[in-house]
Amino acid sequence: MMRHAAAIAAFLLAPATALAQATDTTATPIPLDQAIRLAQQNAPAAVQARGSIATSEAAVKQSYAAFLPSLSLSAGRNNQSGERFDTQGNLVPFTGQPTSYSSGLSSSLQLFDGGRRYFDLKRTKAEVGAAAANETSSRYDIALQVKQQYYNILAARESESAADAQIQQTEQQFRACSAKMSG
Repeated sequence: MMRHAAAIAAFLLAPATALAQATDTTATPIPLDQAIRLAQQNAPAAVQARGSIATSEAAVKQSYAAFLPSLSLSAGRNNQSGERFDTQGNLVPFTGQPTSYSSGLSSSLQLFDGGRRYFDLKRTKAEVGAAAANETSSRYDIALQVKQQYYNILAARESESAADAQIQQTEQQFRACSAKMSG
């Protein structure tokens, strides 16, 4: 039964493999620990959990930055030239400074916010802990799934070899019965 399914799958996948690059696409058995490690490294849930940790750690840094004063810097330049009209509508040449510059620096610090920044910092640190716990849970869940599938495959192989042995035994019995009937 398993051989027939493999033959059908090979027949259906033959056009796709002919179009694929000339790489080795045969399945190679790997040890269980390597399968678990690869799954924990590449599973979407594991990648998402690691991304959640990185996002939470960035939020902690942002919460610390809220304690720093804000700083603002500005600069400007104004260039004037040409002729102007006076109040009577006569054209008068410009006589002032043609270029002017300005710059500014300002800083602010919020002294009291009712503890909001402190509680935000505590919350973001707790989110990092929750993300780390979620990542650990995800790793164990992935390991469990890989082990279940790995042992399911081993059980299927054992069932196949048991069925092959039973077929061979039945064929031997058939030959023995045929020999008794003919002789």
